[in-house]
This record gives sequence, structure tokens and C-alpha cells, in this order.
Amino acid sequence: MVEDLAAKFEKGEVTIPASLTQLRRELEHFEYDVTARGNVRYHAPEGEHDDCVDSLALAARAGGMVSSTW
Repeated sequence: MVEDLAAKFEKGEVTIPASLTQLRRELEHFEYDVTARGNVRYHAPEGEHDDCVDSLALAARAGGMVSSTW
């Protein structure tokens, strides 16, 4: 889901208005690591949140639910 969201950002299919400061903050701090088994794990750093990022990724995955004209 996260890779799909990143691709939609790159294609300009998803944009974030400046007024959505919490979402912008979460996106800026969102990170990943690779587990010992080679799996990628996406998450917010300690003390941060990623609920808004997760919600946006789910909406983008649902298709047609995310508008760049908010």
C-alpha cells in the first residue's frame, strides 16, 4: 500500500493541500526499515504517529477516493 501511495504521489495522482498539516508532518516523518528476514516495515518513528498516512494509503488503494482538488 505504501509503495502504491508513493507511486501515486510521483504521478501527481495524489496531492496534499498545505492546510493538512498533521498529514504533512506524518508523511515527512514516515520511515521504513528492513527486518532480519528481508521484509520492509513502514512506520512512524518513536513518539510520532502514522494514522493519517495509513488512512491516506487505504483511500488511495480504494481508487477514486482521493482527490487532488480538496
